[in-house]
Amino acid sequence: MTGSRNAWGELFDDPTRHWEHEAERARHIARMATDRNVQRMMLEAAADYDRFASHARNGSSKSIWSTLARFWTRWWLRLIVG
Repeated sequence: MTGSRNAWGELFDDPTRHWEHEAERARHIARMATDRNVQRMMLEAAADYDRFASHARNGSSKSIWSTLARFWTRWWLRLIVG
């Protein structure tokens, strides 16, 4: 649980760093994955996280919320539709 608490703390203390870290984790998973669909999905997630970091860096809270909404909508649709 410590990792989760630190991740949440980082999100609020330094959102740019948090999203950059998440993007790197997603890219690492993509590099390690052997399934092309998993690789593609993780690279798309990394691109979204990079956008979150950019919005956080620029202080654009309105943009980060619209990007976050698109991100979650896309992932939920993938879970439902397949």
